[in-house]
Amino acid sequence: MSKLIQFDWEHAKGVATIKCEPELFGHIREHFSVPNDQYRFQRRYARYTPKRLYAITPTGRFTPGIFYELKRFVQDTYKDVAFAYNQRFLQNIRPSYDIKDLESQIGFERLSTRHCQTMSEDRSRGCCSCYSRW
Repeated sequence: MSKLIQFDWEHAKGVATIKCEPELFGHIREHFSVPNDQYRFQRRYARYTPKRLYAITPTGRFTPGIFYELKRFVQDTYKDVAFAYNQRFLQNIRPSYDIKDLESQIGFERLSTRHCQTMSEDRSRGCCSCYSRW
């Protein structure tokens, strides 16, 4: 039986979440942690200081930058794993922009090269208005 790992996006906080079996979650969370080098010093002055620093919170929240590393680790470690993605999660993890929409928002037009012979000639002569900024 394959294990299911669900990825979701929390729009209000701008972070991704992972949901899976507790045993699997604990193993993933432990892999994406490092020892806290300043544990002894902080222990003197703070009430609670963790021995390890975790990239994934106990509730499953993580920054979207570690998603591909997390997915690769799970695929390499567990062979019988299935992934489920929310549509909102996919939009935020792989953002895509409509160029035409950006042109209208920014107010710039695309550079036109229809009257240019070759780019190298235009740069050297400065005859094209497209390359007058260079």
